Amino acid sequence: MAFEVIQKDDASRARCGRLTTKHGVIETPHYLLPSLMGSPNNLTPDLLRAFNNVDGLQMALQDVVLDLESIQGLDKGVHGFIDTERPLLFTIRDPSEFIEYSVSEETCTVASKSGRYKVSPKDLVHAEQILRPDLMECISVEAPHYIVSKRVRKSVDITLKWLDECLRLEKEHGLVADGETSKLMAVIQGGTDLKCRKFSAQLSQQRNVAGFVLGSLGLGENSDQRRDVIKTVVDELPESKPRMIGGIGGPDEVLECISQGIDLFSSNYIDVVTEWGYALTFPITSSQSDGPYKINLQSKTVMRDATPILPDCQCYTCGRHTKAYLHHLFNTHEMLVSILLTIHNTWHYMKFFSVIREQMRDGTFEKWKQEFLQRISQT
Repeated sequence: MAFEVIQKDDASRARCGRLTTKHGVIETPHYLLPSLMGSPNNLTPDLLRAFNNVDGLQMALQDVVLDLESIQGLDKGVHGFIDTERPLLFTIRDPSEFIEYSVSEETCTVASKSGRYKVSPKDLVHAEQILRPDLMECISVEAPHYIVSKRVRKSVDITLKWLDECLRLEKEHGLVADGETSKLMAVIQGGTDLKCRKFSAQLSQQRNVAGFVLGSLGLGENSDQRRDVIKTVVDELPESKPRMIGGIGGPDEVLECISQGIDLFSSNYIDVVTEWGYALTFPITSSQSDGPYKINLQSKTVMRDATPILPDCQCYTCGRHTKAYLHHLFNTHEMLVSILLTIHNTWHYMKFFSVIREQMRDGTFEKWKQEFLQRISQT
């Protein structure tokens, strides 16, 4: 695995990069599409293949922890098990879920299909050996913004202890040869305590890891707290490795994170918007006319609207169906509407990230970002 910064933005810390893995290249900044066993919600494998702007997928260990024996029996890793050639990044939990459990110094707890499941460093490395992912988030102790300072420091100490043990076990089991970089991504914890975040980042960046995950964000902290945390952490991290954040999905929030130097994102933003019956329509390019941020397809205002969600959208849904038809499908509770709406929302959201990368390459990212934020603030 290798990460290369292609271009930096002159007016911010934003950067355009290329993450090269065994199974392909991820152009950054990038949204890793969340999936259950490699299949994003409402998208079958043949539909997913039509998305040429989805470079990588995110999967959660909690979704496969009970299937490890089956995957091991095939001896093809998780890529062979789910039949995909896209790069896969494993996180510990689903980005749509956060359940606070009691913490021991030996294991963290995840919610599997049949209940709670404890994961130790030994369990994580065993899973890595079977799954053979392109990247894997290390286990950590979550520290949301509201927990007390004593627990925050404890979360940092235990997280670093687990990281060191995982790296040791990787070497012991021959998963990392001399001179190679681990596939593990270190998790930077510390809540909103900036001293703890700085300490966590300083020690984590000294380890032989593939990159860094800014943990316990997107859990209710305000924008100022998040901005301060990201700045503090990024100040301590090397330019040569990717940085990821989970749970942040709103376009305005994503742009602020990118301006601060974040490369990878994973969240349930598309799933939530789709589940609520909304179609994403926020303007991405200058040629796209101003309009609403999103459209409620369950509203009666679209029941006779014979136009597509967006006239210039190139997705399957907009090329063949109208807002009125999608409204009809919602009213009749047809499963098809979730599929068609997911297709559009995924296409539009991934196009958003494609345009971000284009603007960076053109050297106009910060100017475009300010115009974008101004346009969506008026909707």
